[in-house]
Amino acid sequence: MKKTTLSALLLAVCASNLSYAENSGWYMGGSLDGVFLNDADGEFSETDPGTPPLIPASTTTTPIESEYDGELGFGLNLGYDFVGILRAELEARRHSIEDEGDDLDTEVDTTSILANLWFDFNREGKFKPYVGFGLGASEVDPGGASETLSTWQLGGGINWQLAPSWVMDMGYRYFETEDGEYEDDGAELEQEHGGNIFKLGINYLFNPAKPANLDDDGDGVVNNSDQCPNTPLGTQVDPTTGCEPDNDRDGVVNSADSCPNTPLGTKVLSNGCAPGDDWVLEGVNFESDSVVFVSGSTSILDKAVRLLQANPSAVIEVQGHTDSRGSDWYNEQLSERRANRVREYLIENGISADRLTARGYGESEPTADNDTVSGRAANRRVALSIVSR
Repeated sequence: MKKTTLSALLLAVCASNLSYAENSGWYMGGSLDGVFLNDADGEFSETDPGTPPLIPASTTTTPIESEYDGELGFGLNLGYDFVGILRAELEARRHSIEDEGDDLDTEVDTTSILANLWFDFNREGKFKPYVGFGLGASEVDPGGASETLSTWQLGGGINWQLAPSWVMDMGYRYFETEDGEYEDDGAELEQEHGGNIFKLGINYLFNPAKPANLDDDGDGVVNNSDQCPNTPLGTQVDPTTGCEPDNDRDGVVNSADSCPNTPLGTKVLSNGCAPGDDWVLEGVNFESDSVVFVSGSTSILDKAVRLLQANPSAVIEVQGHTDSRGSDWYNEQLSERRANRVREYLIENGISADRLTARGYGESEPTADNDTVSGRAANRRVALSIVSR
């Protein structure tokens, strides 16, 4: 078989209409091969041209038998892992083995290129058996006269996953070529060629599949089942999906939902709030009896700025609230001034004044018990009430 035929075979394997696996990808590697050629029968012919017309040409044919000892060879391979159990691979190998028979004292050099299809099993395990076949061509030189011969092989083995990117290949191949006819300076050798190869190889995977029991984000859901693989460490997740829960099903996970009880089907902003909701700016606080922000308040307000910039049509009422200490009139005035201070900050940082109003509610809308320290702290708050989105 000529090299053009081999090229057609390789193209047929590599251009097959196969869908890619989730963890499909290229790999490459090399191997050390123990090669044991079959003892081979053949015929060796020599032609004596004679001295025409007195002495006619004559051909002498002698049966021969070749015997081979095992020798080491080497191989290189480049492959692609497809969907399911299928791999396609190009393999090149070379070996040189001396003929120990009594008839010929030669060394057989063989260089082969094959297109292989391998079928893998137990793909998620550490040890992965495989079987398959290959077609290609071999250049065989039994001693000065080389010939390119069509070649086939059957094989199998076990791939041992040493690490995510490294696999050891412990394999076996049985191969045969078409019978060769080698001609050199009036001599012709006809002989079969085939044998057994035991290989020990190492492959590098460029896009390795991670072991099924890994949990990269540490949320208690293994990678293969984790639909949200980059959850921040410590976040509570759904044990079946690995995603943060969204109790009100508004598309905003609980940890980012500032309005966690939105009615089903309501269109919300990216913080989970909708018209009619009050978004409490937890962490925005003031010095006592003042409109001066305490440390850390502006970072919360900057998040509010970013959200309002991302929702440019939202109209907001900035609401100020106090606890019950002090007179009603004083608390209403203080809450009004604090609401206006927040509005000013938002305007200073790029939010249109037309979208913002401010109002102080004093102590009139408590959300907690004013008889406790924690309740009074909760009642002292600033909220953004969404008028429209």
